[in-house]
Amino acid sequence: MNSKLIKILSEAEDKKSKDIKFKSNEPGKCPMCGTENLEYGSIDIEDNLMGYPWQCKTCGAKGTEWYTTQFDSHDVHDMGNQETPKKIKHK
Repeated sequence: MNSKLIKILSEAEDKKSKDIKFKSNEPGKCPMCGTENLEYGSIDIEDNLMGYPWQCKTCGAKGTEWYTTQFDSHDVHDMGNQETPKKIKHK
């Protein structure tokens, strides 16, 4: 392809991406068609973000839902060789 045609196609693609109107920006709903028919993949963790890749089973769109994470608490499943902990006094 010549450079002029590549530029025209690139500009058309840029305009197309700017004209997209999302039907939803809610978790569990496809942003393209608005249905709750998403199939999720494996979680992706980056810094304090968790991403759930999805594909809409209705319209075929694909994307990722991103969530921020924040420490909440510990849940100890096994204390190992430690004795029963004493109560911690909060200051």
